[in-house]
Amino acid sequence: LDLSGRGLKKEDFFLKLQSQIVLAEVTDLILRGNQFDSFLDCSTNLTSLRTLDLSHNHLQRFFFLCKEEYNLQVLNVSHNKLLYIDDNAFNDRIPKLKILDLSWNKLSIVNETMLEHFKVLENLTIANNPINDGIHENAFWNLKALRYLNLSNVSSTYFSLEFFKTLTNLSTLDLSENPVKTIPTLPNSLEELDLSNTQITQLQNLILPKLRELKLNNMPLLRELLFNDLENLNSLETLTLTGSKKLVHLRVLNYDARLLPRLQSLSINDCGLKTLDSTLLPIIKKTQILKLDNNPWNCDCKMQWITMLNATKSLSRDIKCLTPQRHLDKRLSEVPKYEVECESESSVFYLVLWACILLLIVALILAAGFFLLKRPIGHWEIGRKNRETVKYTNVDESSNDMATAASRDIPTAEEEKHVSVRTSLAGDPEDIYLENVTCVGSRLTVASGHNEKCEKQAQIESESILSPTTWVISTFRGSDSRVCSRHSADSQVACDREDRRWERAEMSAVAPAGTGATAPTANGPIVPAPVFALPTLSFTVNQVATVCETLEESGDIERLARFLWSLPVAHPNIQELNQSEAVLRARAIVAFHSGHYRELYAILERHKFTKDSHGKLQAMWLEAHYQEAEKLRGRPLGPVDKYRVRKKFPLPRTIWDGEQKTHCFKERTRSLLREWYLQDPYPNPGKKRELAAATGLTPTQVGNWFKNRRQRDRAAAAKNRFVRDTYCFVIR
Repeated sequence: LDLSGRGLKKEDFFLKLQSQIVLAEVTDLILRGNQFDSFLDCSTNLTSLRTLDLSHNHLQRFFFLCKEEYNLQVLNVSHNKLLYIDDNAFNDRIPKLKILDLSWNKLSIVNETMLEHFKVLENLTIANNPINDGIHENAFWNLKALRYLNLSNVSSTYFSLEFFKTLTNLSTLDLSENPVKTIPTLPNSLEELDLSNTQITQLQNLILPKLRELKLNNMPLLRELLFNDLENLNSLETLTLTGSKKLVHLRVLNYDARLLPRLQSLSINDCGLKTLDSTLLPIIKKTQILKLDNNPWNCDCKMQWITMLNATKSLSRDIKCLTPQRHLDKRLSEVPKYEVECESESSVFYLVLWACILLLIVALILAAGFFLLKRPIGHWEIGRKNRETVKYTNVDESSNDMATAASRDIPTAEEEKHVSVRTSLAGDPEDIYLENVTCVGSRLTVASGHNEKCEKQAQIESESILSPTTWVISTFRGSDSRVCSRHSADSQVACDREDRRWERAEMSAVAPAGTGATAPTANGPIVPAPVFALPTLSFTVNQVATVCETLEESGDIERLARFLWSLPVAHPNIQELNQSEAVLRARAIVAFHSGHYRELYAILERHKFTKDSHGKLQAMWLEAHYQEAEKLRGRPLGPVDKYRVRKKFPLPRTIWDGEQKTHCFKERTRSLLREWYLQDPYPNPGKKRELAAATGLTPTQVGNWFKNRRQRDRAAAAKNRFVRDTYCFVIR
């Protein structure tokens, strides 16, 4: 029965035509090109139906509910508006289905139960649906009889190793028009494979002994085809690479007679080939059908071997020259041999050589000027925008001066040297800060004046004296202390902020001795040993945890990051510090706000957190995965996308109590709400407040849940009435 293209609506078919047609005897029902928005088997009698074509309609749902088992073998619901396949559509009532076409819909997910009942399915098409990575790895697990599978243009970036593992009878597979970069593991039974218009750049490790046809058309990133990569395709007969504009090289390395022994057709039309290497001769001689049209051929001496051999004379008649200009639009066979020559490359070689020599001379001149004009390392300064200029001077003292300073028990006022320093790390003016530094003999006093919470002074003993020409600069800001070190013989201070985020070291500028520094005069002040190290202030684990909690509550993520960065690597209680929940939670927060999601995942998965921290950490876990998915797909995530992300990356048990959540409410909460709903679907404000206190929700959330539940119950009741009334009408 063919009723295609009549503009029928479901009411016209179910209520009008059924009185004129005995549908119980129809085996093939063609309803394509109409205006059906749904299809329900309960509204008709389809006892003998084997083929049902509902393509090119407006279907949003269809159901097979009212008969125990159908003989349906072919179902076509392509070119519709299906968003999701309900369990009532694909169920055990149509177990004999052999051909299923779901192409050109709006499907975004193929779960593991959607196709589980189709054990005899042979032909499946899901092409041209915005599925992305929504195909479950076990979606095709039961399709052991499947022979044809079309997954073209489903926007998948990868196909799991488990996708095709059980498809032992699969002979034809279409993965074209997908942004995949690597070829997945494929079943050895494949005979036809289409990888056209994918992001694949190499064909290595392709082992398909039964493959007869391989399509690589319109490959945007394929630049070179090495025939040796196809050595495991012993049955390959047809190879097509039409429209691959960036394909410019065809090569064979160490030709073996076992390479592509059955190749009969090679089509490389409309690509970017300019020349053919003579190593291709064995491949060309064995191939019966060779198509190389519409390539930008350059007819020079590199192509001369084609015109000289009888085996390739027919090929020379097919090659149409584009360059050089004098041979434009000529066939290679029409170009005289004495005109097939290569332009001299010597001039180009010498031009490149002289350019390199000139660049080398300029580099040497610039280097010499830099070293000649540079100030002595013993005295150098750094000018900073909107800040004071930082000056450093090495003081090379004589051994007598050092001995004099070391022999004094109590330093005098003349022995004091006041230094005020401001500098920055990696261009951040807030990272390194040191001021009001007073050197008195071997004692150092540091007063931090830019944090009202740290008003006390700290006196630090310098336990050792380093090289007399090395300045070691430590950094302090409030109660934070961070030190980053680099000791090198002739380089300035360099500190990579990202690589040393959780490490503590020293930052130093080292200058060689004898760079022009002068020792103090006899009448001048006696300067103590100019080499001193500023050790960091030590904190207990409880103090560190308290500071982390305080900064976390204040919301100052930047200061929290600086404080964590300053924690010493060689802390006496480093193991206890690394197990402190406050410190771990702070590290997770900093990693989340700085976009270091891999570090965040590692912290959350490796350490157990108390229930009080679960809410915040769960939110960070999900939001981090959402942001990664949005960046990967280049668009905001919808509710279905977020659901798929949550299913793909479930919460680790370290931040989850193990109880399942449904619709953002825990199962225990939903059970309690259902019990109250059965007692009273319309609770008053007092009962809402009481229920909110019992479930941990707000009264507004409780009210919304009851409202949604009442609406769902009304919709379900209306649907049941419609089905019952329609069925009763048909029976009458």
